[in-house]
Amino acid sequence: MIKFFSKQLKNKKGFTLVELIVAVAILGILSAIAVPQIGKFRVNAAIASHNANVRTLESVANMYITEGGNPNKTKLDKEDLKDYVGEWPEIPSILSGKTFGGKDEEKVNFEMEDYKVEIENGKVTVLPGRIVGGETINED
Repeated sequence: MIKFFSKQLKNKKGFTLVELIVAVAILGILSAIAVPQIGKFRVNAAIASHNANVRTLESVANMYITEGGNPNKTKLDKEDLKDYVGEWPEIPSILSGKTFGGKDEEKVNFEMEDYKVEIENGKVTVLPGRIVGGETINED
């Protein structure tokens, strides 16, 4: 009977310490690669959301002008455009404090709390503007 149990204990299969260390090292390497990529995906999604918000506000301001609004009004606020937009969009919080490249080599800063819409001679400008390329110029 003792021989039976001692034989059972010797035939016990399992992982060695070396195998466990190798497995943990592989998981560490994979997580070191994956975590920064997830951060990039979040920023890219926020950039896409921001650019969609800018296009929406540009369209809303153009509808305002088309339906008899003042094409020379310097600044529009939420009250001026409330009939054209259901809910005023918010700047994605992950972009705050960062600077990106915009169209015509201008910089897009995210230091303001809300979108601003300006019209000058019929040309609509939304601040902060569209992000082109998605490369961070500065992370304050």
